[in-house]
Amino acid sequence: MGRVFTSSGGRSFSDRLQTHPIAMRAYKDRDVALSQLGYGSYREYLKSKAWKDIYARVMDKGDGKCVLCDGTATQCHHTFYSKKNLTGKKIAGIVPMCRDCHERIELMPDGKKRASTHTRRMLKRLLVQKKIADHHKKKESQYNQQDI
Repeated sequence: MGRVFTSSGGRSFSDRLQTHPIAMRAYKDRDVALSQLGYGSYREYLKSKAWKDIYARVMDKGDGKCVLCDGTATQCHHTFYSKKNLTGKKIAGIVPMCRDCHERIELMPDGKKRASTHTRRMLKRLLVQKKIADHHKKKESQYNQQDI
C-alpha cells in the first residue's frame, strides 16, 4: 500500500504544504470533499477499505508499474481530487508511481511541495518524454532485428 512520505529534512508532508498557498487550496478542497464523504482526514481515508480497493484497481490497471520509469509502483498519485476519484467511481485521474518518481513530481529540489498545477505540468512533460524515449527504443529494436 502507498504511504504518506516525508522529506529528507524530517518535516511532515503537511508541514511542507503550508509553504505554498496554491497547494494548500487544492488540499483544502480535497479535505472538504473527504469530510463530505465521512472521513475525518486524508490519513483516515488512506486507511479505508474504499482507498484500498481504489489502490488495487489503479495498480492492476497499470500492471503494478510506475507510469514514469516502469519500475515497481508503490504509491498512487492523484492528478486531481474529485468526489468521483476519491470514491473510485472514476480512476482516470489516479496513476501508479514508484516513490522516487512520485517525490520527483510532488517536491521541489528544496523539499517543498509543488503547487498542484506545477505537479500536473511536470507529470505531463515527463510522460511525453517517456513516450518519445519508448518510441525510439522500439524503433531501434526493430532496426536491430532487421540486421540479424
